[in-house]
Amino acid sequence: MSILAEISGSLGSIGYGLAAIGPGVGIGIIFGNGVQAIARQPEAYGVIRQNMILGFALAEALALIGEGIALQGNSEHAQAVAKFHNALALVPDNFMALYSLGVSLS
Repeated sequence: MSILAEISGSLGSIGYGLAAIGPGVGIGIIFGNGVQAIARQPEAYGVIRQNMILGFALAEALALIGEGIALQGNSEHAQAVAKFHNALALVPDNFMALYSLGVSLS
């Protein structure tokens, strides 16, 4: 005898919640290692800071794209389009955000 559990609610939101762990950990690693690098080589502050900000923008764009895909899966296309536009504001040439925006608009 097999028993199947009924799952109701928004599985996309649960999936996004789990997927948001990756960018959160990534941002922590970026800034933690950046602070250590600046402490070891203060003269390279400008280059290290620039790379930290670029890494942060890419990780944040990934989180926004994930949230947009979760909203798109829940048929909340207007909010998904807004999230994709936010991701493109951070990284204008982000192919995944452009592709997902196109899917949401079609």
